[in-house]
Amino acid sequence: MLKSLATLLALAAAVSAANIDIDVGEDGITFNPDTITAAVGDKLLFHFYPGTGPHSVVRSSFAAPCVPLEGANTFFSGLLAGTADGSQTFEVEVQDTSPIWVYCSARQHCTNGMSAVINVAEGNNTLDAYKAAAAQVSSPSALPSATGGVLTTVAPSESSSTGSSGSGTATSSRATTTSSGSGTRTTSTGAGAASTSSRATSSSTGAAPRNTGVVMGLAAVAGGIAGLLI
Repeated sequence: MLKSLATLLALAAAVSAANIDIDVGEDGITFNPDTITAAVGDKLLFHFYPGTGPHSVVRSSFAAPCVPLEGANTFFSGLLAGTADGSQTFEVEVQDTSPIWVYCSARQHCTNGMSAVINVAEGNNTLDAYKAAAAQVSSPSALPSATGGVLTTVAPSESSSTGSSGSGTATSSRATTTSSGSGTRTTSTGAGAASTSSRATSSSTGAAPRNTGVVMGLAAVAGGIAGLLI
């Protein structure tokens, strides 16, 4: 019974998880949006563009801008050239709701303001304050090699992008998506290692259908839990 309950709870989390699109370098030396709200289980999809590249995404701390965070929860995409359609993507799953500060380690991009934050807390630790401190750093640094995420090939329009809520801000919509056709997703899990699997091409279909899908999915899970308790 406990095993079945755990399975149903995991299904509930999967139903409510969202993909959050973040464009890297599409509009110059920027992350767009640069302020994101995400829940545990959501996936951050960093889409790389070539115009001002190469670019990277590196996790840091507020206290040490433009310096990679050490430890198990860090991530680094490596320097990526990007593609015109933004399909070169680095995917990171949100593990908790603590603030996640990220920057680009290419050239002087971080010191010139190329940074973003996920789940910023109230108080003085703002993105503007991070950027001001970053401007004082002599040169950004990075980890020796890519880590902490998955390199994929998926165009922004193929993911379940969330809606923007203000300039430069995105909020997790906790939305499901609909399938329309098929595509290919290539996943790299280590140096020189890659696997390719068929992937349904997904598109956002508006708030009402997405909300309905989430409600129906959670209702099914709730029904399963109730059945276990009877």
